[in-house]
Amino acid sequence: MHILFLSAMPLHPAGLGGAEVNAHLLMSALQPYGPVFEAHGAYSPETLDSICRHLDRIGIQGQLVEGMGAAPSLGYDFGYPVRLHHAADMPEAARSALEGRAWDAVFIQARGWPELCALSRAAGRFTVLFIHDLLSPEEFAPPALDRVDLLVANSEFTRRVLENTFRHPAALCYPLIPQPARPAPSPPADRPFITFVNPLGIKGRDLFFAMARELLDLEFLVVMNWGVSDLTRQVLERYPNVTLMPRQEDMDRVWERTRLLLVPSICEEAFGRVAPEAQGHGIPVLASRVGGLPEAVGRGGLLIDEFRNPEAWVRAIAAVLTDPDLYARLSERARIHAGRFEPGRAAAGFWDDLLAGLNRMAVNGLT
Repeated sequence: MHILFLSAMPLHPAGLGGAEVNAHLLMSALQPYGPVFEAHGAYSPETLDSICRHLDRIGIQGQLVEGMGAAPSLGYDFGYPVRLHHAADMPEAARSALEGRAWDAVFIQARGWPELCALSRAAGRFTVLFIHDLLSPEEFAPPALDRVDLLVANSEFTRRVLENTFRHPAALCYPLIPQPARPAPSPPADRPFITFVNPLGIKGRDLFFAMARELLDLEFLVVMNWGVSDLTRQVLERYPNVTLMPRQEDMDRVWERTRLLLVPSICEEAFGRVAPEAQGHGIPVLASRVGGLPEAVGRGGLLIDEFRNPEAWVRAIAAVLTDPDLYARLSERARIHAGRFEPGRAAAGFWDDLLAGLNRMAVNGLT
């Protein structure tokens, strides 16, 4: 079986977002079943040099080759061939890739998916679309989803929205979360920081400001990310109990210093990958009871019903950190819950859904 993967975003490891990491883990976990993958993504012109330096730094040999237009494409091997195209050339690059082989299936995700799905269906390919967030609902308007043969949600919450709001059935494939690559140097309860990742407004930045002001006797770690404004950084730097850490390629460096993770999102997160990533290290999670976060956290933490109320967060933090028995129970449950997302387990279920979809197509044709 030959499968083409298309995204209008940089692919891992050039792209470090959760969706990009998950796509790589899924393709890697599916390879024992026999499929051969080829992946195409896109880069913004201002990022090409930094992507090349990043690949070189981690020991991946990238090669600039002639692109579809005036700009070059970047090729590299990451267990399967990857080609990144200038963003403006991505539609033509996708069309060329689709015509290059009789693909058994085409996997598509992220920005630009409606156009990529249309191209795939026009080429007569079985089209699989992965949904990782619901932040742009206008994209789901007809006829976009009509061009999808297998729609894949990353949580039951996402699946319910797709089915109830957009009237399209969806399969479920939870994010793939590997177990920690190395043991932490200390037990979770002995680590110094309460950690908050990606201080954006929709991620609960202002709630975090209030928590840090109220709990000056506790140490907080904030992991920065792309898109965080200079003003947010300046405000965070004023807090004596807040340590800033740049975006990390290896999040183990964060988790080995974290005893409690905060996920105070005020938006409907489709899932919340950061929660089980931390839980694999025995770290309990406090998260908003919204969107897919209850599935991401499970019993390995506490869910905040009044999640827009800073005092509710302050009370929850105090409850967990002042009760060693509660902390120990949540820590053990966190490790168990994280195991639900082991890559081989998640990939096996998705593989069954893919084969069932391909069998339906063989019987009924593309609809």
